[in-house]
Amino acid sequence: MHLTLHSSMLPILKILSDGKEHSMVELVEKISDYFNLSAEERTNRTSSGQKKVRNIIGWARAELQAAGCVETPTMGYVKITERGLQVLKQNPDKITRGVLSQFPEFKEWMRKKSTKTTAITTPSKTVGPKPKVEAKPQVELVERATDIAKVQKIQAEAAEDKVLEKNIQEAYKAFSKNLSSKLAKKFLEISPLAFGKMIIDLLSKMGYVGSPNEASKGIERLGNDGIEVLFQADRLGFETIYIQARNRSIGKDIDIREVYRFEETMKSKRAKKGIYIAPGTFTQSAIDYVWNREPKILLIDTEQLAELMIEHNIGVSITAKYEIKKIDTGSFSEK
Repeated sequence: MHLTLHSSMLPILKILSDGKEHSMVELVEKISDYFNLSAEERTNRTSSGQKKVRNIIGWARAELQAAGCVETPTMGYVKITERGLQVLKQNPDKITRGVLSQFPEFKEWMRKKSTKTTAITTPSKTVGPKPKVEAKPQVELVERATDIAKVQKIQAEAAEDKVLEKNIQEAYKAFSKNLSSKLAKKFLEISPLAFGKMIIDLLSKMGYVGSPNEASKGIERLGNDGIEVLFQADRLGFETIYIQARNRSIGKDIDIREVYRFEETMKSKRAKKGIYIAPGTFTQSAIDYVWNREPKILLIDTEQLAELMIEHNIGVSITAKYEIKKIDTGSFSEK
């Protein structure tokens, strides 16, 4: 099957049938794969400089949109409508203008399009020689068509840049999530003392404690489960903070009973604030309990801890940095 305006409509609707927004760049790529286009066919361009495949898909989208089968929620993106899904349910072998003509909007769109074309291409019948000015509308049409082609090209390039940037962002999120998971597993493998020193380094970098060396002197082991630290946040001792960091021996869900125990220990040490770091995930009841409570208690689970460590470069190292740049139009002006 060859790629044409009407042979592309059914595959387009099938690709959009997931109900998600798809960029025109993505749509062109998937349609090219669907028709097994060669590298040369994918890069062939029209006289205006636009890729032929993009041009065909653009017109197919325009006709589908005129029929109310698709919509453009944002520039450069397209999404199927309820009507488009209904057309697919009719299970057509091919979508042609005959199929789309069942919708009055499409008929009206075609009528207006035909009227415009006739008005432009059919010369007016006048008596005597034609004035030269009658050629002007045709010139304006060519200029307008060229401008439209330029705008479409700019929009296509902008959409392509947007897709590439979005792909980079998604790849970064996936990489960070994977790193966070690996880091959380590492917490269970190291000794409580090593775990405690990492916690102190993190809190120091975040500004909760002063010198890591001074804070580390107050580390006490909680057996093989973790560590606790009681330190003065200010030199006169008005702000005492109690930290309990566990990396073992607690179930996946950390319920309110664990928070009760932590609070009692914190009160016994006369601390004004508490930071409770525990492996697993805090239940909603535990989170609700400490909300807006005095003395203030901060709950951090292993997932949050891993994210904080990645953010502040504790327990991880930077292997590469990438900068996303764009054209600075101001540099190309005469001003």
